[in-house]
Amino acid sequence: MLQFEPKPDGFRAIVFARTDLIRAQSRQGSDLTPAFPDIVQAAAQVGEDLVLDGVM
Repeated sequence: MLQFEPKPDGFRAIVFARTDLIRAQSRQGSDLTPAFPDIVQAAAQVGEDLVLDGVM
């Protein structure tokens, strides 16, 4: 079964946050971290391991 979700209004991304690393990446694995500094900074303030999936 093929599923398709168009995202013309933003980037679908996953943010991984640990105490030693924070990275935002596309579903294809491209590094989006430099493009979203506000989201990276907010993830750093959580203080726990974190994985977020969403549209940026």
